[in-house]
Amino acid sequence: MKYTTDEALNEVLKRGQEMKSQHERKLISTMATIAGVLTFALIGTLGYLVRVPVDGSGKQYGSFILSSEAGGYVLVAVLAFVLGIAFTILVRLVKKNRKVMQ
Repeated sequence: MKYTTDEALNEVLKRGQEMKSQHERKLISTMATIAGVLTFALIGTLGYLVRVPVDGSGKQYGSFILSSEAGGYVLVAVLAFVLGIAFTILVRLVKKNRKVMQ
């Protein structure tokens, strides 16, 4: 016999831990990619919905909130908030499942 029972058990546990860490790395990279895509989507949506005319005076610091197009800005802000909450809940569920698996 090549291995003793203890050595075989240690090898199985080691391989299981490697598989778990590989799965976690894939999950983290997937979540990071999704977060990046959502960030760019929100920025693009904000740029599309909130169009402030530039009149050359340089006084547009907060004036776009007062314009009639503020509804799109508020909508994007609310969507960003909801997506942030959903992402936070997803991360907490992943962490909870990871603790249960260990």
